[in-house]
Amino acid sequence: MFLRLTVGILMGALCTADLVAQDKAAHKPFNLKALLNPSVLIEWESAYAFEDKEIQKTEFIFKPEFNIDLSKNIRWVIRSRMYAEVTDRLEPGKPGQVEVSDLSRRWIMGDRLEAELREFYFDIKIKKTFVTIGKQQIVWGKADGLRIMDLVNPFNFREFLLDEFEDSRIPLWSLKADIPIKGISAQFVWIPDQSYNDLPDPGGTYAFGQAFEGGSNIRQNPLHKPDRFIQDSDIGLRLSTFFKGWDLTLNYLYFYDDFPVNFQSTPLIDDVPVLTISPRYLRNHLLGATFSNAFGSFTLRGEAGYQFDKYVATNDITHPLGVVESGQLMAVSGLDYSGITNTTLSAQLFVDWITNDTSILGRDHFETNMSLLLSRNFINETLDIDLIGIRNINRGEGFVQGKINYLLKSNLSIWLGGEIIYGDRDTFIGQFKGQDRIYLGMELGI
Repeated sequence: MFLRLTVGILMGALCTADLVAQDKAAHKPFNLKALLNPSVLIEWESAYAFEDKEIQKTEFIFKPEFNIDLSKNIRWVIRSRMYAEVTDRLEPGKPGQVEVSDLSRRWIMGDRLEAELREFYFDIKIKKTFVTIGKQQIVWGKADGLRIMDLVNPFNFREFLLDEFEDSRIPLWSLKADIPIKGISAQFVWIPDQSYNDLPDPGGTYAFGQAFEGGSNIRQNPLHKPDRFIQDSDIGLRLSTFFKGWDLTLNYLYFYDDFPVNFQSTPLIDDVPVLTISPRYLRNHLLGATFSNAFGSFTLRGEAGYQFDKYVATNDITHPLGVVESGQLMAVSGLDYSGITNTTLSAQLFVDWITNDTSILGRDHFETNMSLLLSRNFINETLDIDLIGIRNINRGEGFVQGKINYLLKSNLSIWLGGEIIYGDRDTFIGQFKGQDRIYLGMELGI
């Protein structure tokens, strides 16, 4: 980690020195504001939860950003975020962040105040190759609402699946190189940052259900994380091309699954069997593809991904580990329609197949999800209305999310939104039934 930080600082110093030398050579006056190209977003949002009859959150967010052109072929991007929460219900106290590497963690300055270096990277052009090195988000896939191929960066689940993906992703210290090769763009990804999904601690509004709570003969061992800089790195390759109207990609990712596997054992302690849970992250291979094409007012798009070494919990009480290894195929097909002025309609069908034939805890072998999205803008694109619903067909769970955004000025917008969550409380989404809420927010750009 220290090595990565040192390399970044050295690169910044060298590039800055090069830029200053160029300015002196051209006898140009030094303009700090023009160099930094700063911008700031200030956000406020407050949400009211109907079942609890209380303010669920009141957050203030300060987002400074700098885009620094160090030379003709090098740009330095810095994005940070300061976050203040008044109610402290989403993550009560100080979040543990045990899943996140030291260099990528948020700086917690108390129960209700934190700061985070969101992105810190260099964009470098070397002939026809583009290299991005530093802390960044790398987005694969085209699906809305649920993730199939968007697995390069882990997520912060502070607000479950309800927050914008761009704000929920955890940027990672990584290297990305886009290399053109005879009509094909090859993207190579190397991620030595051992950070994984940041799950809310018990007591948080959207903390996941604890399957093993409530027993005196249950023990959970500390989370086991990979910690080798090179050997435990993730690597990926994406090949993309345009062929007869089709945007096509082929993707491969060798990675640690961002959710830990909870291995079980029952050792005897004082002659009493104790169910012991040992969570650890395991390697996986993801092979996938995406496609999209426009046909008049319609756009057909989709993606599919197969994970070779997925571990799932089993209902088989005789199984010594409590989990089984399986392949997992996930795919989505979406159809977008834009034939109505200022309106987009979108429907998606997701399939999720666990190939192992053993009994599975909490889900079916083959599951189907669907989503519907409506987006429309009015008054010369100053008023936007977005509505999306996602439903799991097998379990009858899901959520509906709507938002109205009004652009008061070019740099000032306000919004009103809300969510309804439904389903049985012992299901993945339905566990948060009752957290229906309405929220109001504002964003000011400076």
